Amino acid sequence: AGAMGSLCLMGTKFQFCKIKGVLEADVNMKKLVHRLRALALLGSTWVVLTVGALGLELPLTCQQVLWSLPICLLVSTDCYVLGTVVMAWKLFTTAKMPQSQVQQAHVESVHKGLHF
Repeated sequence: AGAMGSLCLMGTKFQFCKIKGVLEADVNMKKLVHRLRALALLGSTWVVLTVGALGLELPLTCQQVLWSLPICLLVSTDCYVLGTVVMAWKLFTTAKMPQSQVQQAHVESVHKGLHF
C-alpha cells in the first residue's frame, strides 16, 4: 500500500508539473506575441520615418541615425542574448549535485544496463 501511495503521489505530482508546464508555455507564447507586436510597431515606424511616407522632411543627421538604428538594435540584442547564454552556462556549470545523488544515479544506470 505504501508503494502504491507513493506511486499515486508521483503521478499527481507529474500531472501538476504537466499542467504547470502548459500554463508556463501559454504565458511564454503571450510574451512572444507581445514582443513580436512591439517589433512590428517599431519596424513600421522606422520604415515610415526613413521613407518619408508621412511627408515629414527630417534633417540629414536624423536620417543617418534612423538608417543605422536597426544595426544598433541588432547588436544590442545580440549582446543581451550572449550575456544571457553565458550567465546560464556559468550557473549550470557551477551547480553541483551532492555526491550521494551522483553515486545513486550511477548505481541505477548500471542496474539498468548502462555502463560508463
